[in-house]
Amino acid sequence: MHDLAKAPIWDSTTGFGGDGNPSEPKTVNDARCVTDGPFANLSVLYYGDESKPHCLSRGLQQPADMAKYFSARVSKDAIAELMATPRYEDFNLNMEHGPHLAMPHAVLGDFLVDTAPNGSFPRIGVDRPVLTTWLVDPVFFLHHAQLDRLWWKWQHAKPGRLREYNGESSHRSGKEASLQDQLEMGTLAPATEVGSVIDTHAGILCYSYAY
Repeated sequence: MHDLAKAPIWDSTTGFGGDGNPSEPKTVNDARCVTDGPFANLSVLYYGDESKPHCLSRGLQQPADMAKYFSARVSKDAIAELMATPRYEDFNLNMEHGPHLAMPHAVLGDFLVDTAPNGSFPRIGVDRPVLTTWLVDPVFFLHHAQLDRLWWKWQHAKPGRLREYNGESSHRSGKEASLQDQLEMGTLAPATEVGSVIDTHAGILCYSYAY
Protein backbone atom coordinates (compact mmCIF):
# COMPACT_ATOMS: atom_id res chain seq x y z
CA MET A 1 0.00 0.00 0.00
CA HIS A 2 1.35 3.40 -0.95
CA ASP A 3 2.09 5.53 2.13
CA LEU A 4 2.29 9.25 1.40
CA ALA A 5 3.77 9.97 4.82
CA LYS A 6 6.80 7.80 3.96
CA ALA A 7 7.49 9.36 0.55
CA PRO A 8 11.15 10.29 -0.16
CA ILE A 9 10.13 13.94 -0.52
CA TRP A 10 10.05 14.19 3.29
CA ASP A 11 13.63 12.96 3.73
CA SER A 12 15.70 15.37 5.82
CA THR A 13 18.84 14.93 3.69
CA THR A 14 17.68 14.37 0.11
CA GLY A 15 14.19 15.84 0.39
CA PHE A 16 12.35 18.87 1.75
CA GLY A 17 12.29 17.93 5.40
CA GLY A 18 9.54 16.07 7.15
CA ASP A 19 6.52 16.49 9.35
CA GLY A 20 6.16 19.05 12.09
CA ASN A 21 8.09 18.24 15.25
CA PRO A 22 5.65 16.62 17.73
CA SER A 23 7.54 18.14 20.66
CA GLU A 24 6.90 21.67 19.37
CA PRO A 25 3.73 23.67 20.18
CA LYS A 26 0.98 23.92 17.56
CA THR A 27 1.31 26.85 15.18
CA VAL A 28 -1.12 27.11 12.23
CA ASN A 29 -3.79 24.70 10.97
CA ASP A 30 -3.14 22.16 13.75
CA ALA A 31 0.49 21.78 12.64
CA ARG A 32 3.91 22.20 14.22
CA CYS A 33 7.34 23.55 13.26
CA VAL A 34 9.43 21.68 10.68
CA THR A 35 12.79 21.25 12.43
CA ASP A 36 14.71 19.02 9.99
CA GLY A 37 15.85 19.28 6.38
CA PRO A 38 16.85 22.31 4.29
CA PHE A 39 13.88 24.43 5.42
CA ALA A 40 14.10 23.71 9.14
CA ASN A 41 12.76 26.58 11.23
CA LEU A 42 12.04 28.68 8.14
CA SER A 43 10.41 31.92 9.27
CA VAL A 44 6.96 32.66 7.82
CA LEU A 45 5.69 36.18 8.37
CA TYR A 46 2.00 35.90 7.43
CA TYR A 47 -0.98 33.71 8.25
CA GLY A 48 -3.45 34.24 5.44
CA ASP A 49 -3.38 38.01 4.95
CA GLU A 50 -2.58 38.75 8.59
CA SER A 51 0.84 39.47 10.04
CA LYS A 52 1.58 36.44 12.22
CA PRO A 53 5.26 35.40 12.28
CA HIS A 54 5.67 31.64 12.78
CA CYS A 55 7.81 28.75 11.62
CA LEU A 56 7.17 26.71 8.46
CA SER A 57 4.64 24.17 9.73
CA ARG A 58 3.32 20.78 8.68
CA GLY A 59 0.88 18.41 10.33
CA LEU A 60 0.62 15.17 8.37
CA GLN A 61 -2.70 13.44 8.88
CA GLN A 62 -3.03 10.45 11.21
CA PRO A 63 -2.22 7.08 9.55
CA ALA A 64 -5.83 5.91 9.23
CA ASP A 65 -7.03 9.13 7.58
CA MET A 66 -3.85 9.37 5.50
CA ALA A 67 -4.40 5.91 4.03
CA LYS A 68 -8.15 6.28 3.46
CA TYR A 69 -8.42 9.83 2.16
CA PHE A 70 -5.01 10.90 0.83
CA SER A 71 -2.43 8.20 0.05
CA ALA A 72 -5.01 6.35 -2.02
CA ARG A 73 -5.48 9.38 -4.28
CA VAL A 74 -1.80 9.67 -5.21
CA SER A 75 -0.97 5.96 -5.47
CA LYS A 76 0.37 4.47 -8.71
CA ASP A 77 -2.99 2.84 -9.38
CA ALA A 78 -4.87 6.10 -8.81
CA ILE A 79 -2.56 8.02 -11.14
CA ALA A 80 -2.81 5.28 -13.78
CA GLU A 81 -6.61 5.48 -13.59
CA LEU A 82 -6.45 9.26 -13.89
CA MET A 83 -4.20 9.08 -16.95
CA ALA A 84 -6.60 6.61 -18.59
CA THR A 85 -9.49 9.12 -18.41
CA PRO A 86 -10.54 9.72 -22.03
CA ARG A 87 -12.25 13.12 -21.83
CA TYR A 88 -10.52 16.35 -20.80
CA GLU A 89 -13.37 17.64 -18.63
CA ASP A 90 -13.39 14.40 -16.61
CA PHE A 91 -9.60 14.37 -16.43
CA ASN A 92 -9.63 17.94 -15.09
CA LEU A 93 -12.21 17.20 -12.38
CA ASN A 94 -10.55 13.92 -11.39
CA MET A 95 -7.20 15.70 -11.14
CA GLU A 96 -8.75 18.39 -8.95
CA HIS A 97 -10.46 16.02 -6.52
CA GLY A 98 -7.65 13.48 -6.66
CA PRO A 99 -3.95 14.39 -6.44
CA HIS A 100 -4.42 18.17 -6.49
CA LEU A 101 -6.37 18.38 -3.21
CA ALA A 102 -4.95 15.23 -1.64
CA MET A 103 -1.51 16.66 -0.98
CA PRO A 104 -2.34 19.91 0.86
CA HIS A 105 -5.13 18.27 2.84
CA ALA A 106 -2.73 15.52 3.86
CA VAL A 107 0.11 17.85 4.86
CA LEU A 108 -1.93 20.64 6.52
CA GLY A 109 0.00 23.48 8.18
CA ASP A 110 1.18 26.16 5.81
CA PHE A 111 0.48 23.92 2.80
CA LEU A 112 -3.28 23.72 3.36
CA VAL A 113 -5.03 24.94 0.23
CA ASP A 114 -7.72 27.64 0.27
CA THR A 115 -10.66 26.08 -1.58
CA ALA A 116 -13.75 27.88 -0.34
CA PRO A 117 -15.12 31.18 -1.73
CA ASN A 118 -14.93 32.85 1.68
CA GLY A 119 -11.27 31.96 2.15
CA SER A 120 -11.79 29.09 4.55
CA PHE A 121 -11.84 25.32 4.37
CA PRO A 122 -13.82 23.00 6.69
CA ARG A 123 -11.62 20.02 7.52
CA ILE A 124 -12.33 16.48 8.69
CA GLY A 125 -13.34 16.62 12.33
CA VAL A 126 -12.98 20.41 12.49
CA ASP A 127 -16.05 22.68 12.51
CA ARG A 128 -14.21 26.00 12.22
CA PRO A 129 -12.59 27.68 9.19
CA VAL A 130 -8.81 27.76 8.74
CA LEU A 131 -6.69 30.35 6.97
CA THR A 132 -4.00 29.40 4.49
CA THR A 133 -0.40 30.23 3.63
CA TRP A 134 0.17 27.50 1.04
CA LEU A 135 2.77 29.33 -1.08
CA VAL A 136 5.32 29.42 1.73
CA ASP A 137 5.88 25.66 1.78
CA PRO A 138 8.44 24.86 -0.96
CA VAL A 139 6.71 21.52 -1.56
CA PHE A 140 3.80 23.50 -3.03
CA PHE A 141 5.83 24.34 -6.14
CA LEU A 142 7.04 20.77 -6.64
CA HIS A 143 3.47 19.52 -6.26
CA HIS A 144 2.09 21.87 -8.91
CA ALA A 145 4.94 21.12 -11.31
CA GLN A 146 3.91 17.46 -11.02
CA LEU A 147 0.27 18.32 -11.75
CA ASP A 148 1.36 20.22 -14.85
CA ARG A 149 3.53 17.25 -15.86
CA LEU A 150 0.59 14.85 -15.56
CA TRP A 151 -1.53 17.09 -17.77
CA TRP A 152 1.35 17.29 -20.27
CA LYS A 153 1.60 13.48 -20.34
CA TRP A 154 -2.19 13.16 -20.79
CA GLN A 155 -2.09 15.67 -23.67
CA HIS A 156 0.61 13.70 -25.48
CA ALA A 157 -0.82 10.24 -24.82
CA LYS A 158 -3.18 10.39 -27.81
CA PRO A 159 -3.46 12.52 -30.97
CA GLY A 160 -5.92 15.41 -30.81
CA ARG A 161 -5.67 16.02 -27.08
CA LEU A 162 -3.18 18.86 -27.14
CA ARG A 163 -5.77 21.61 -27.36
CA GLU A 164 -8.64 19.93 -25.54
CA TYR A 165 -10.06 22.42 -23.06
CA ASN A 166 -13.70 22.45 -22.00
CA GLY A 167 -16.05 22.46 -19.06
CA GLU A 168 -16.62 25.53 -16.87
CA SER A 169 -14.21 28.41 -17.36
CA SER A 170 -13.91 28.77 -13.58
CA HIS A 171 -15.46 27.19 -10.49
CA ARG A 172 -19.26 27.65 -10.48
CA SER A 173 -19.07 30.30 -13.21
CA GLY A 174 -21.59 28.57 -15.46
CA LYS A 175 -19.57 29.83 -18.43
CA GLU A 176 -18.15 27.42 -20.98
CA ALA A 177 -14.35 27.34 -21.07
CA SER A 178 -12.63 28.65 -24.19
CA LEU A 179 -9.06 28.82 -25.45
CA GLN A 180 -9.64 32.58 -25.54
CA ASP A 181 -10.14 32.73 -21.77
CA GLN A 182 -7.72 35.11 -20.08
CA LEU A 183 -5.26 33.93 -17.45
CA GLU A 184 -4.63 36.81 -15.08
CA MET A 185 -0.94 37.13 -14.15
CA GLY A 186 -1.26 39.92 -11.60
CA THR A 187 1.81 42.15 -11.58
CA LEU A 188 4.05 39.46 -13.06
CA ALA A 189 2.95 39.75 -16.70
CA PRO A 190 0.05 40.83 -18.93
CA ALA A 191 -3.04 38.61 -19.03
CA THR A 192 -2.50 35.66 -21.35
CA GLU A 193 -4.93 33.57 -23.40
CA VAL A 194 -5.22 29.91 -22.45
CA GLY A 195 -4.59 29.00 -26.07
CA SER A 196 -1.16 30.61 -26.02
CA VAL A 197 0.11 28.47 -23.13
CA ILE A 198 -1.76 25.18 -23.52
CA ASP A 199 1.12 23.75 -25.57
CA THR A 200 4.43 23.75 -23.68
CA HIS A 201 6.28 23.64 -27.01
CA ALA A 202 4.68 26.73 -28.55
CA GLY A 203 3.76 30.34 -27.91
CA ILE A 204 5.58 31.93 -24.99
CA LEU A 205 6.56 28.53 -23.54
CA CYS A 206 9.39 26.21 -24.49
CA TYR A 207 9.79 23.18 -22.24
CA SER A 208 9.12 19.45 -21.93
CA TYR A 209 8.85 17.04 -19.02
CA ALA A 210 10.67 13.78 -18.48
CA TYR A 211 8.46 10.72 -18.52
